[in-house]
Amino acid sequence: MRERSHRSSLLNVGIFTAVCVLLLIVFLFAIMRPVTSVVTPTDLAKQNATATGVSQQQTKALDAELTLEMQTYQKKGIGMSDGRFVFDAYEGRSDVDLKQQAAHAIQQGDMSSAVNFLTKAVSADPTDGEAQIYNENLHILQSGVPYVTIVLGLAVDSSVVDFLLGRTELQGAFLAQREINSGKLLPHGLQLRLLIDNSGANDADVATVAQFIANRVAKVGNLDHIIAVVGWPFSSQTINASDIVASTHLPLVSETASSVKLSGISPYFFRVNPPDNLQGNTLGKFAVQQLQAKTILVMRDPTDPYSVSLANAFTESVWGLNARAISKDADNFTEGTTTVAEYQSFLAGARREKVDTIFLAGLDVDAVRLAHAVGAALRARPYDRFLKNLKILGGDAVDTNLLLGQGSGPDATIASSFPQDMRRLTFTAFAHPDEWTFLGYPKQQQPAFFANWVSTYQSSTLAAQNAPDPSNDAILTHDAVAVISAAAGLVRGPLTGQAARDALASLGTGNIPAFQGVSGRVLFDMEGNPIDKAIVVLQVKQGSNGNEIDLIQVAGKFE
Repeated sequence: MRERSHRSSLLNVGIFTAVCVLLLIVFLFAIMRPVTSVVTPTDLAKQNATATGVSQQQTKALDAELTLEMQTYQKKGIGMSDGRFVFDAYEGRSDVDLKQQAAHAIQQGDMSSAVNFLTKAVSADPTDGEAQIYNENLHILQSGVPYVTIVLGLAVDSSVVDFLLGRTELQGAFLAQREINSGKLLPHGLQLRLLIDNSGANDADVATVAQFIANRVAKVGNLDHIIAVVGWPFSSQTINASDIVASTHLPLVSETASSVKLSGISPYFFRVNPPDNLQGNTLGKFAVQQLQAKTILVMRDPTDPYSVSLANAFTESVWGLNARAISKDADNFTEGTTTVAEYQSFLAGARREKVDTIFLAGLDVDAVRLAHAVGAALRARPYDRFLKNLKILGGDAVDTNLLLGQGSGPDATIASSFPQDMRRLTFTAFAHPDEWTFLGYPKQQQPAFFANWVSTYQSSTLAAQNAPDPSNDAILTHDAVAVISAAAGLVRGPLTGQAARDALASLGTGNIPAFQGVSGRVLFDMEGNPIDKAIVVLQVKQGSNGNEIDLIQVAGKFE
């Protein structure tokens, strides 16, 4: 009996001890476990599960940086946002209030409410790429999974140049983010978070917002675990950002900046689009060999690197094919500023030179105004053979749906009210949604991007609530994000900006395959340019439901 009593006492002591240990573990877990429903803005940047710790110095640096970014946003409406700021609050958005409520919740540290508001925003307007990105970001943070970050450098504002462009780039970037995360394409179980770095309508502000990236990496200690930057869409913008980003040893991958001035500008610069010398050569060949052009007026904006390099490359190509290219200071224009009436004044000189084609190294808004100027002149003189046969060529910056009258403002109204004028326009681009079909690929062999675009942005029963088909800019932005992910997959050690840069440079070398993007094959030369990248030639034509942009030629190496 004493032995049984002794064993029973030991058993009771053991049970009591086990219960105490269990209670202690639960207590320690409870007090050490992070609270996910209330998170301060500083904590948002600390939650990267790959981090080993955050020092007091880093915390102070981050607080100072976030304060600076908030002040800049309040003053100019620009800055870097993980959802704390709302950039796209312009005409056509039905979810602005919800995004703003989510932003306020994040600033207050109320993550649960922020997720709720953003979920409602995505439901209210599935075409809003900004809301989609913020929603994905917050779900990553709440899940507690490790992540890396890519920063999107772009301009989101109401200007006629950026209005449609910024929206379609955000849509393309989000599809890449979702494909990468759902497909678990990053190494080490990492998820991809996107930060939006908005420079607004003034290109001089690109350096300001690019410096925010450098501050987050160099001063704060890269708590966001940024591995790369995608941007900016225009050459002048990318030139302003290049040195700042390179100082952080992060690769900068531009989606559409094409000036030859960017070639070799930095060992950290890459682009998924061809430079202007290749684009200009393609346009020159098309003008002389396909349009049978003999005398071409070349118009440029001498203040813009893109316009100058494209005009020079086109002119060199035309002269090399024994045709005549005329370029005079009197025929220079200013991008986004020259009016329809001013474009009409150029026509008298073109007539004197017996021009049969005008090459406009400008933007979509410039093409709309020039085409309308020619059309209006023809309506005043309907039997004028010079005006009737005059053709207009442009580069990739012309390729937006503004030519179809989409968007807002007087230029969209011109394009929709005078569709016959827009049919004079032929231009190049770096991608088109019909490219795979044009080259003979069956639907089942085409990228998931196209089906994802339809299911994400074109699923409404009301056509007016759906996004148009993906543009050149959406496809190229998608590929810029995706090629960074593909390069990251090659990294075997820590995934840093330098490692991502080295992996990008290795694509297509040795046993490493090139990256096959939606826009075509991508591998880089020593100057960061894609080698023999595909270029498409497009034309505005009349379709069954109004004007449409048709693909008529593919040049370069697609696969």
